[in-house]
Amino acid sequence: MSGTLAVHGEQFKVASRRAQRQDDFRLKAQNVAMSGRPIYDEQAELAVLGCIVNDDALRLKEIGSLHREDFFVPAHQRLFDQICELHGRAESVTLAKLDPGENAGLLADAMAQAVAPRFTCYLAILKRETLRRKAVADAQEAIRVAIEEPEKFLPGKPGGLSALDATDLVNDTSIMEPPVLVSGMLHKGSTLLLGAASKSFKSWSLLDLTLSVASGAAWWNLSCTQGRVLYADFELTPFFWRKRAMEVAEARGLSLDNIRVLNCRGHDATAALLAIEREAQAQPFDLIVLDPLYSFLAGRDENNAGDVGMVMRRLAMLAESTGAALAISHHFSKGNQSAKDAIDRFSGSGVFARFPDALLVMTKHEEDDAFTVDPTVRNFPPMEPFVLRWQHPLMIRDGTLDPAKLKKAPGTFAAKYNVGQIVELLGVESLSFGQIIAKAKDALGMSKATADRLLKQGQEAGTIEKLNLFYRAVSRSHGHETTP
Repeated sequence: MSGTLAVHGEQFKVASRRAQRQDDFRLKAQNVAMSGRPIYDEQAELAVLGCIVNDDALRLKEIGSLHREDFFVPAHQRLFDQICELHGRAESVTLAKLDPGENAGLLADAMAQAVAPRFTCYLAILKRETLRRKAVADAQEAIRVAIEEPEKFLPGKPGGLSALDATDLVNDTSIMEPPVLVSGMLHKGSTLLLGAASKSFKSWSLLDLTLSVASGAAWWNLSCTQGRVLYADFELTPFFWRKRAMEVAEARGLSLDNIRVLNCRGHDATAALLAIEREAQAQPFDLIVLDPLYSFLAGRDENNAGDVGMVMRRLAMLAESTGAALAISHHFSKGNQSAKDAIDRFSGSGVFARFPDALLVMTKHEEDDAFTVDPTVRNFPPMEPFVLRWQHPLMIRDGTLDPAKLKKAPGTFAAKYNVGQIVELLGVESLSFGQIIAKAKDALGMSKATADRLLKQGQEAGTIEKLNLFYRAVSRSHGHETTP
């Protein structure tokens, strides 16, 4: 009996020491998370309030970018609520109509000193402190979960991934279709890739999409659900983005409300992605435009499937973390592309074309200033090709032109041999180089050099893959990849 008591006594001591360690850790973690002063800047909060009370035009423009949570001091939150209430009733906002309570003197001083040209600086400080408070709150929640919910860290669940029974998944009525952002083409959380040759108005088209979603207007005759948009531009300076946006807005008769612009020219992709995620944490977006895609390669090889896959997985994580749809532009490889399948016209690895949920491939039409659009969609019924005509500053849908009539390179004729013939020869087999050469010569009269060239083209386009010493075909259908 005494031995049993001794064992239980030792177990009790171990449990007590474990509990004490958890208490000590909890206390240390809380001290770390809440060390120092509360996270806010009283001067910036008062200055922002003073500016939007003083300047009616500034208030009309900026009040939509502010939220109650941006103000830490309860009295400032109440003042902001009062300003929003007066603004919502289309009444003038004056100090006399507000009840600042014990902060009357401070607010009066802030109004006297707050000037509109400094508003951007005040707002940046305000948003910075909001994000810092959120970071601390997230850290506290992570600490709480680590201490109180250890089962979430059991081995065998790397990254929180776990499988579900198919029957459970099918019977789970809480899983709903994501909101459709562009009819027949794009859901929230999905990715759209717009491809065309260099200087083929890709950025203009994405800018038109941006205004269409922000206003809930149709884009290329496709209805859009209204939502907030972030445009991350890596090419234009702010002046020229502004100039283009004003031209498109005037041509469409749309406003620039619901749009945030992030000028990333001269900044690396990592810094840009962090800035995008910070913006999305402050206020969610429905669509994020990334223009252009090559800015994210950051020295990686666009012809290397591994390098491209790494970039595309990072963008998929962005869509997952923000819940927004992504619209991205990418260029064609050099030269006339009309002889290739639409999905194979993109420059670089075939991963570019296989990753997105929707592809829009714009190829020059035989008519001047016209382009055939070949859509490929993963989560909607197939969409027929259509033609757009460039009428500065917009692409306008033109139903009078035949999408099949693509512009051919001057003085060229249809190629006698193409990659598709090699793919057909492969069928469902895995063949060595020598076997392919023999079959190509017997069936098509193709030379060894031509077969070698087409094999390399097929690998670059992602329609043929090489495993060890053998080649095999990769077939695609509406964005899905299957390997026979």
